[in-house]
Amino acid sequence: MAYNLLIDVIFSAFDFFRGAFLISFVVFFLFLIGYFFSKKFIEKFNLTWIQKSFISTFFVFVLLLLVFFVWPVIEAFLRVDVGIVPEVYKMTLPEFLYLFFSVLIKLIIVSLIFSIFVLPLIFVGAFAFDFFSKKFNSLNKFINFFFACFMATALGLFIVLFLIPWVVPGVFYLLYFA
Repeated sequence: MAYNLLIDVIFSAFDFFRGAFLISFVVFFLFLIGYFFSKKFIEKFNLTWIQKSFISTFFVFVLLLLVFFVWPVIEAFLRVDVGIVPEVYKMTLPEFLYLFFSVLIKLIIVSLIFSIFVLPLIFVGAFAFDFFSKKFNSLNKFINFFFACFMATALGLFIVLFLIPWVVPGVFYLLYFA
């Protein structure tokens, strides 16, 4: 009986780290976007490390949420043979501008909220990068960045799955219905 429990715990931990490893590829790609944005545009200003990381995280979330908000609209425009839109549902220019600016304001506010929530994980990633850079200084810095993204992703996934699981439906509600 205890043997089966031990096997279940080991396989569950393996599945957890496998999932964190797969998600960390996406996080690493988003990190690279923010990193190169930081190198190209933010380096011109005299900002602290935390300000640069917050601005680049905000930029990445704006791009990511822009995809989530605009993708259904693009998909709807790509549909063929939907027929003629009734006159009641056609938008005038003021209605379109109101919709556009309300979605833009919502996108900025949601990106700001997500950037604030992700900031502690950025601290964990920076600590892990510093640790891996000192421990494995012979490796490429992007490999150390990936290990840091993996550590931050694993911690964030642990928090979301086991401590505050209501965050996942809350994020979807915030994105599309709030």
